[in-house]
Amino acid sequence: MAEGQARAGHDIMGLRVWYVSSQAHNFEPVDDVVLPLVEKYGKTSRACEYLGKIDGHWMAVTTAYGSSALPPCARIDRFKQYVELEVQKMYPVGPPDKELTDAWTWEYFLSAAEKCFKAGYPFGLPMSTCTESIKNNGVVFTAYGAQLVDEEGNVTVKSDATRQVLEYFQKLVWFLPESVWAWDNASNNKSLISGQTSLIQNPPSAHAVAKRDAPKIAEQLWTFHSPPPSYELLIWNRTFAECHRLWCRARFETGDGAQQADSSPRP
Repeated sequence: MAEGQARAGHDIMGLRVWYVSSQAHNFEPVDDVVLPLVEKYGKTSRACEYLGKIDGHWMAVTTAYGSSALPPCARIDRFKQYVELEVQKMYPVGPPDKELTDAWTWEYFLSAAEKCFKAGYPFGLPMSTCTESIKNNGVVFTAYGAQLVDEEGNVTVKSDATRQVLEYFQKLVWFLPESVWAWDNASNNKSLISGQTSLIQNPPSAHAVAKRDAPKIAEQLWTFHSPPPSYELLIWNRTFAECHRLWCRARFETGDGAQQADSSPRP
């Protein structure tokens, strides 16, 4: 980052996921800020700790600002007709249906994708390099226990779990629109709101826009949980992929102490 190289700039900055570790040498520890918050409100998720705590010290303060959840948002009518699954019964407003949720696995997800594809309304899952693609696919990697890099920074791509999840994607991509390889972060939203797809994984924005621009479609949308991990997930909670959108606050270390914050308005 330019401000880190110049050792000048803003006193407080918003940083995405991996930027904390890559710029940690430019920051002051913020244990004095984070530890009292942890003591008062409880521990953060392990994902937040992994991203914000470097070599035993908090180098950034995790925040909900900019973080987003990306659960499935699906067509009620199409799931009922083509998948023979009532998503509102599986995850109603209240306690979920245990029998249905126990069956809601990533293999079931794959089967549902195939059925909707054959009906002409595939799932809208990006497979490009956009951030939503990375987060969506990261959830499946994590669910299968596939880690590309471990907590110590060691490359761990070659594993049975990685092979297993890649085999899963080799099946899944055949049931998606051909254009998903070039999608951006808005493409999945547009596909759902226009009625072309049956399911996306996205923050509530897609449903909100549908209520405004396509109310008839919005009436048929239901948001619910992703399938659970395929193994006992001890390190990351089920919102790991959503935490990939985590932003952090950090203070630059300067030779003469912290600089005054730039409070000028931003466009």
